[in-house]
Amino acid sequence: MFDDFVGFNLRVDVYLLPQSAFPSGGLYFKNKKWVNETNGKHVIVHNNYIVGYNQKLKRFQDFGLWLVDDFSHESPLGKLEFVQEQNTEEKKQKGRGRKQTENRGQKQNIL
Repeated sequence: MFDDFVGFNLRVDVYLLPQSAFPSGGLYFKNKKWVNETNGKHVIVHNNYIVGYNQKLKRFQDFGLWLVDDFSHESPLGKLEFVQEQNTEEKKQKGRGRKQTENRGQKQNIL
């Protein structure tokens, strides 16, 4: 179908990546024995099985896998920081479809 739509015959070969080189977060971060047995073979460690930017960043830092900041002086992005999470009240208001803003020192609810 896609080949006919594009107008030419496209062939794509698909291969599984070796788990020792590309482990999931569930395997890498929860199985120390496996990590030691495959030491030196890891190419990319997926940071899945965890939710949230700050939690992922902290886990990479805790395991010595966050190397970005060591070279931040070479990057046009500079140092990456933790993002400030919204507080609980803001989340509740968003859920109700309201946004709280400040106008001349007074808070107003905007629907």
